[in-house]
Amino acid sequence: MRHRTVALCALAATLSIAQTQAQSQLQVVFDASSLVPDVVLSKGVVLADLDADGVDDLVSAGNSTVGISLGIGDGTFGPTATITDATSPVLVEDVDGDGVLDIIHGMIPGQPMLAWSPGLGGGLVGPPQTLIATAAIQIPPTVFAGDIDGDAHLDLSVLRRLSVFGVDSIYVLRGGPLGTFSSALDMTIQPNTRLAFADLDGDGFDDVFYNFTFPSGLESYVWMRSLGDGTFAAPQGIGVQPGPLRGAFDLDGDGRDELLMTYKDAGEVIIEVFGLVGAPPLTLLQTVPDIPVFGNGTFSDAVLADHDGDSLDELAILWQQKVAFYDIAGDGTLVPQGHAHVCAGGVGQGSPGEEGVDIAASDLDGDGRVDLAVACNFGGTRIALNHTYFDAEPFQDLGQPLPGSNGIPTQLLDGDFGVGQTVEVRVLNAPVSEAAYWIAGVARLDTPFSGGVLVPSPDVIKGPFFSSPAGQLSLTANDLAAPPVDVYTQWWIVDTATAPGALAASTAVLLEAD
Repeated sequence: MRHRTVALCALAATLSIAQTQAQSQLQVVFDASSLVPDVVLSKGVVLADLDADGVDDLVSAGNSTVGISLGIGDGTFGPTATITDATSPVLVEDVDGDGVLDIIHGMIPGQPMLAWSPGLGGGLVGPPQTLIATAAIQIPPTVFAGDIDGDAHLDLSVLRRLSVFGVDSIYVLRGGPLGTFSSALDMTIQPNTRLAFADLDGDGFDDVFYNFTFPSGLESYVWMRSLGDGTFAAPQGIGVQPGPLRGAFDLDGDGRDELLMTYKDAGEVIIEVFGLVGAPPLTLLQTVPDIPVFGNGTFSDAVLADHDGDSLDELAILWQQKVAFYDIAGDGTLVPQGHAHVCAGGVGQGSPGEEGVDIAASDLDGDGRVDLAVACNFGGTRIALNHTYFDAEPFQDLGQPLPGSNGIPTQLLDGDFGVGQTVEVRVLNAPVSEAAYWIAGVARLDTPFSGGVLVPSPDVIKGPFFSSPAGQLSLTANDLAAPPVDVYTQWWIVDTATAPGALAASTAVLLEAD
């Protein structure tokens, strides 16, 4: 028998945890995102190890500066240094082949259109050096890095937007030694064009692929095959589709890039995946109806990374404030897996606010899980740490509560376990008059509990219970047996006063086995 008074979270009915049994199930879970200090009005984001210390650093492009924040290794970053008069798009590559990463970035009006700032080591960069300088051309909306000629020097594909004439052009720079570039292609094309470097035929050379909008609203897809010597075959139409290009990824591992496009049908966003199977035109490989919560969202960016620790990459697609995750089957088929909220809100939620515009992925805190960095246009760059739990760890301590509209919910557990004894559970500061759920999960061995938000596993979930108008919950349980194994418990409470679908979570408690 034991007696204790410990901080916990919300409850409100008879509970039995003596028969708790683990039910192994993997679930991708991300912590609530946190802003990176000094990085505001973010338009683009890259994660890369600029100082070669084994921890990825953050490069974030704003309206008039590019920020460099060195990673600490625990998911946080040091002070932000800036490249002035710089903006998106932003890439991190070894431009001059010296083994030190450099930063490619746009320049604000009145400056060269595109430049690169050479890496000096230790996370420092030198003054910007001009790549493209044309006064009549706006900052390019997209820049891609690849290899069009197989010489191991970095090549660049740039979509240029001419502000004077209202047309677009594709400009390909062929890279040489020591960061030198020469023009490999300069071709005027239709306005409203979307561009990608993509190896559609699997020959090892990056091709130029683009699409543009017909007056009817349909999209014409065009392929310019790399000939392997820095030149390209003539533009070849390879299909007309209802939606625009969104990205190019090798989903099935066959060496050929597939193309993602999206369109809206009856308010739902449809993802379609196309590939070049033999000769043109493009072949529709799969159609993926989107998760309903993203029905009115806008596709901003996507990244391939192993988010769930199974040694296989998943596709993470950024839709306004949220990221949707898709497992990739062996044949490249996308299977919806779940989603995470990464930006603080926006038009998609009915009021102005943050919307994600760019995404990057890396393990930022050294726990073996891939974390996210998201450029949120009004709020800055946000970091969402990955706390996915696996079969061997049905509960994961996230190290902090999730405060709600009524503050941090605090649970008090008081009493004795055993026959004829009573255990009382009270919760203070819960969101008022809301549904609450009590969760419990079997603890891992040899894992110290530090308190904080837990990822709910399906071991035990009780509810819903409902908090009072004062934000309190209470429960009295008689003859409650002590658990046969160590168990973590916590409460999660709906919090509609904060936002639709928002949740608050209390601090947690460890119930030790006899």
